[in-house]
Amino acid sequence: MHPPRLRALHPESLPFRLLAELRAGLTGPVRLFVVVEPGRFDERPWGVGDVLVCAGTSAEGVRTVLEPEGRGRPVLGKITADGMTGAWGESCHPLRWTPVGRIVRVLAGAVDVQPEVIVRPQLRLAPAPRQEIQLALFAPA
Repeated sequence: MHPPRLRALHPESLPFRLLAELRAGLTGPVRLFVVVEPGRFDERPWGVGDVLVCAGTSAEGVRTVLEPEGRGRPVLGKITADGMTGAWGESCHPLRWTPVGRIVRVLAGAVDVQPEVIVRPQLRLAPAPRQEIQLALFAPA
């Protein structure tokens, strides 16, 4: 089975009561992520709507979320003695990926996830302007 797909979750989008539950007992900055497609990582199933709470610093052997520099989506990963590995077991270079912190809490099915709407621009080709060509043979004199 493939690994889950994640999306960053903005705290402002959550009800205050749920946000208080997610941050309970934690100090310092907290980052939130939500599973938008189910999958399996590190012998654990992850379901749609699961909220991952990341805090502190990542250490060797613990689950973490890796965020890409530039374009891309966050992925689940681990810190190993050789560096960072992503959900597929691939090596993740530190110039491209940054560990957010260790996963300190997971609330299963805590939020409703709306399907992502991908809007693809529709290209409409206008017909080329028609040029009237008049042959000199039939041109008025």
